Amino acid sequence: MVYLLMLSLAWSAGEKVSVTEARKTWKAFRACENQKAKEADLLRCANAELSEKLIPAVKAQMIQFLDQGISFSDVRECEENAPIQPMKPVAGETAFCMQLTGLKKQSHGYVVFVKENGAAKIQTIKFKF
Repeated sequence: MVYLLMLSLAWSAGEKVSVTEARKTWKAFRACENQKAKEADLLRCANAELSEKLIPAVKAQMIQFLDQGISFSDVRECEENAPIQPMKPVAGETAFCMQLTGLKKQSHGYVVFVKENGAAKIQTIKFKF
């Protein structure tokens, strides 16, 4: 019985996030930008879309992206020749590419998602300005 439970947990830990799930989570995270007027609302909104395993400093850095005037596109499958390639994801991580504009620049990046409690959560946001 315990073995089946451990096997079940291992299976869910390695579950991939679909592009549809990723887009839904990413859209919700980006919409939190509308909550900038009240910091508590912004934090509550954005934290709901971030992985529970992230340390507070990393979460704060990701939330700060919403407050800096950076505009992120929707996520999509990464092309082989994308300017910024995701690092090889570990088990349970799924990466999707995006574009961003802001601070008078344009760039590319990617977002890594994980499944937690059956929902897609943001694990990493990487881009280069």
